[in-house]
Amino acid sequence: MVLVPNAACKFLATWQGPYTVLERIGPVTYRLQQPGKRRAEQLYHINLLKKWVGTRDQLAALATSVPLVVDVNPHLLAAQKTELRHLVGQFSDVFSSVPGQTTVLQHDIRTPPGVIVRQRPYRVPEARRQAIEDEPDGTLRFCYDFRQLYEVSDFDGYPMSRVDELLDRLGS
Repeated sequence: MVLVPNAACKFLATWQGPYTVLERIGPVTYRLQQPGKRRAEQLYHINLLKKWVGTRDQLAALATSVPLVVDVNPHLLAAQKTELRHLVGQFSDVFSSVPGQTTVLQHDIRTPPGVIVRQRPYRVPEARRQAIEDEPDGTLRFCYDFRQLYEVSDFDGYPMSRVDELLDRLGS
């Protein structure tokens, strides 16, 4: 395990890993392999390292797991990219490298009885047709204009609570 400073505050640090020690460079310096990180190998001082001892099940799961790679916005700062990759790695069961469909919840839009919203598709400008045809996977991407649907849908009388009030209820 490696003790790494937090991207938000250098005085806070979190244990990350486990990583593999590739070689001992000096009496207090080690080169580690960090799968799933921007830099696959990194040098660390010994006071940032801690031996990780896991159970047999943890070791087996670690050996079979493949690091999840998701696209990261190139405009993020390096610290933000690192923190995001750590978050994705920590909760890899929630993230996916390809978009999908969830079965966790279902959403209904309530409209008055008998109201039907019909809208003709927008014309695609000639300048954009080639870009649409050149989509990498060959599928079409549809963008919907829901403004007419919003006008006739029933208002939700039970909006979400204020976030600051919810946090106050949680306490420290």
